[in-house]
Amino acid sequence: MIIFLRIPKAASTYIVRELSIFKKRNRPEMKMSQSYIQGVFDNKNPKISLGGNFDGHYSYGIHRILDTSIKEIKYITFLRDPISRWVSAFNYNIGRSDKVKNNCMKECFFKNSNIEDFLDECIERGHSFNTMTRQLSGMERMDNITTGYYTPHESIRNMYTDLDLEDMLLSAMNNIKNKFFYVGRVESIIPNLKALKKKLKITSPLNKKKANKTKMSVSIDIGDPNVYGKIVELNKYDIRLYSELNV
Repeated sequence: MIIFLRIPKAASTYIVRELSIFKKRNRPEMKMSQSYIQGVFDNKNPKISLGGNFDGHYSYGIHRILDTSIKEIKYITFLRDPISRWVSAFNYNIGRSDKVKNNCMKECFFKNSNIEDFLDECIERGHSFNTMTRQLSGMERMDNITTGYYTPHESIRNMYTDLDLEDMLLSAMNNIKNKFFYVGRVESIIPNLKALKKKLKITSPLNKKKANKTKMSVSIDIGDPNVYGKIVELNKYDIRLYSELNV
């Protein structure tokens, strides 16, 4: 079984399309309710049987809800430059429909008078902060493992101390080195996808169609040292994680 951990705003839709080995309906949350899945983590419900590979915005550890009859599980993921990823996540969330519930980042943006005040609140509340480190660490809170990472949680920063995040960083690095079948970079997506398809023995040629690009609904000037510094603060563990990635 192959599990593709989709990092938000890291070309995952393009990657899924190119690999063509994932069935859209074959996901844990489409088989069972979130409360049932939580019961699996709490050892109150039987584990879930899935019929094949699956993908989603899950964190490392999602395999713990699966039936243990599965002999081999291969994790794959692609990371993206943390600053570019965060700016893309910002554009995505700010541009989302008002019908989307609990879009804390968008609410935060429109209540602040300028971008620096907005970023200060993002730092305080942890909007889309160090997403890759948390997602790959295997130490994420149980209720975040299956719910995804697109819509920033309310004040998620309060869930973790700096010591927690240091431990998560070390765990994520260890997982990448020892527990993932393949980890690529979005910035090297074509050669990395070719290498992954070869490892998976997928013979179809790459489409090479460009990944979807998030439209900029509001400009954010990362050339401004103050703005850039605050985005770095939001992603300091992801930056360290990405710098260690040797692909």
